[in-house]
Amino acid sequence: MRSIFALAIGLILVAAARAQGAVTVSVDRDTVVQGEVFRITVQASGERIGEPELPEIEGLQIDPDPVYRSLQTSIVNGQMSANKLRGYNAVALQSGTVTIPPIGVQIADGIVMSQAVTLTVLPERHGVSNRRGGAGSGPVSLDEVLHLTVDVEKREAYQGEPILVTFTLWAMGGSQVRQIESEFPDTTGFYAIPREPEQMDRGIDTVRDGRQYTAVHWEQTIYPTRTGELEIGPWIWHGVLVPPNTMRARNMDLITDPVRISVKPLPEPPERFVGAVG
Repeated sequence: MRSIFALAIGLILVAAARAQGAVTVSVDRDTVVQGEVFRITVQASGERIGEPELPEIEGLQIDPDPVYRSLQTSIVNGQMSANKLRGYNAVALQSGTVTIPPIGVQIADGIVMSQAVTLTVLPERHGVSNRRGGAGSGPVSLDEVLHLTVDVEKREAYQGEPILVTFTLWAMGGSQVRQIESEFPDTTGFYAIPREPEQMDRGIDTVRDGRQYTAVHWEQTIYPTRTGELEIGPWIWHGVLVPPNTMRARNMDLITDPVRISVKPLPEPPERFVGAVG
């Protein structure tokens, strides 16, 4: 008799739970790379469904704004029910095993909890994932995603000889970049035209090392005013980077190495040279 009574109580509880609703949580893949974006989907069914209550999870960052929303309703025997989906982008911040704890959703007059979900996070071997394709596709470091270069047309010159210097900011395709401050190199020992490098474009799409980049160029012509080993100082850049396929902004402090220019004295004028050419 007791067993029949217990079974009846169990069936009543199951029926009550079904009547209230259900919540399931899923991920688009159960193994991700650290720093890689993946999708968390919360599905809730029942009556009067609220929004998911996203927990704070150590080692995981979840964008609270859903990247997609779906709501379907139906009426069966005069009873209305709904099926609500919410999709969230997330990024794993550390390698190892990460557990998404039960997520609660208000359904009817109560909170219904999902089951926990376990995720395996592989180490970020090279930084962030690049899915632009091409020979250089695959994980890359932040230094490859955003970096500076300083190119000079010659490393040896005569005193007073013009030298074109090109400054380039390279941002991998799909990145979002915001400059906060840029300090161009000190050119002591040179006469520079213009005094500050001039921006030549707003960004040119190009391929470098098999990967897609947007390159912004600045140019300046410098004239050595004395002989010896002169130096173009470092270019210092501060800004914010959101790498491709992630949603996490990163503060970036970039600095180039100094560039050395060997400056020779003007050669002795030939005999009978009177200071005029032509």
